[in-house]
Amino acid sequence: MTPEFVVIGNNYGRSGYCVYLEDEYSLSYEYEEAAIVSKDSSSVKPWWAAIDDKKPEDIIISFNSFTLVFDGASGEFLSFDTYTSRTSWMEIPIIHQPKCQKGVLYVIMEQERIDRYDFGYEPTFEYDQKGDLKIIFSDQEGATFYKIKDNLIVGIKAHQLTALIAEGVLL
Repeated sequence: MTPEFVVIGNNYGRSGYCVYLEDEYSLSYEYEEAAIVSKDSSSVKPWWAAIDDKKPEDIIISFNSFTLVFDGASGEFLSFDTYTSRTSWMEIPIIHQPKCQKGVLYVIMEQERIDRYDFGYEPTFEYDQKGDLKIIFSDQEGATFYKIKDNLIVGIKAHQLTALIAEGVLL
């Protein structure tokens, strides 16, 4: 069964940033590790430590070299990364920002969940002079767009990703 994507709530998920390292051909969006403060002490623990001492395996969803990472316990989007050359990105005058709802992106896997799934095709990339980057997975006509981070937008149609828009990519 193909993984499905949903956006829930009306607030952003964990914040993060998108950076492209040209010398490494690396584009990534990294979340800032959330932390909780123990009631027993002033020590800071990772978010998953409140559930269990062992962090569950993350869920990896791939589009060839483009990889999305979701939290193994909750299914919440954590990060993405890809090996890409900026010379293959199409430069456009401006990426039009769609009207967006807010929420947190989750992946839903079949009952007997696997921790990896590859869609088997490569997305395309568009960028503009403002530093915005659009990663296109499929036709966006009829998609609903959600702001899932303060600088990240996702398009979803029929529970499938159509695009990601990263605003203000650090180049």
